[in-house]
Amino acid sequence: MVIIYISLIILNLLFLTYYSNIEKFFNIFDYPDNKRKKQKKKIPITGGLLIVLNYILIILLNSFFKLDIFDYLQISKFDWIFLFLVIPIVFYLIGLYDDKYNLKPSSKFLLSLILFYIVIQLDKNYLLDQITIESIGLNISIVKFSIFVTLLCYLLFQHAYNMFDGINLQIGLYSIFFLFSFFFMTKINIFIILILPFLFFLILNFKDKSYMGDGGCYFISYFFSIHCVLFYNTEKINSEVIFLLMMIPGIDMFRLFIYRLLQGGSPFYPDNKHLHHYLTSNFSYLMANFISMILIIVPLVIYLLLNNFLIIIALTIIIYFFILYFITKKL
Repeated sequence: MVIIYISLIILNLLFLTYYSNIEKFFNIFDYPDNKRKKQKKKIPITGGLLIVLNYILIILLNSFFKLDIFDYLQISKFDWIFLFLVIPIVFYLIGLYDDKYNLKPSSKFLLSLILFYIVIQLDKNYLLDQITIESIGLNISIVKFSIFVTLLCYLLFQHAYNMFDGINLQIGLYSIFFLFSFFFMTKINIFIILILPFLFFLILNFKDKSYMGDGGCYFISYFFSIHCVLFYNTEKINSEVIFLLMMIPGIDMFRLFIYRLLQGGSPFYPDNKHLHHYLTSNFSYLMANFISMILIIVPLVIYLLLNNFLIIIALTIIIYFFILYFITKKL
């Protein structure tokens, strides 16, 4: 494993060293609009590129040195190539195209739907056929609707994750916590390895020199979501942990969907009504990130210690809406 860490550190240091050349060559930027995007200058959308380059290097090193990093998947080489190389790269390219040219929401939805459908056709381990909540003894068979429910779950998380990428540091910190949680639950090395490139991204993101962009969000959310379903089906992680990992981005997404519909707009078009927008209108970016991460981390930690799933959900939702109410009242 040492060779992987050394190689990744070298790659990321080179990325930082030649960053000015990379951003000019890449030539994809997020521009201020004085509405949702209040940065003072255009910001390169290079975060996804950094993560993808690290991911590809891990794959190359794993193949060359026969490190067996992906052995936990237990799938054929053909399926592995499609599920963990071709499809995630295609997702990245779709998001990258969207970053550059602004794809219509309907086009992104259709492309994502097709790719996720291919996933569940290739391997049934990535298909949900029952919903089990162990802490309350609930077990519901969804065999008749398994394809629909699974695709809906994938698409909702993809959208929630993408919407959560709204202020500096937030998506990087959330992704690191996601990876650490996976490693804590499964002890699979790939997740702790992937934390490294996110740390380097945070350096650039903190300095306002790089954004993750849709390309990075699509790539990462795909990686997280299919692992959630895989680990749920193979009983490595239960549904409660997965729900708590996704809860705050999910609540924020559903609240915005309802708000936008009530306002007569499309639930898929962006605005500045996210939790992070309200937080940054009252606090610094660091404090805003601290509050949002506390809302994500603490419920999961309490659940792992006390196992009071429903009470934790109820309290988290109450606290979430209390924070929104308090902030909007001040505004």
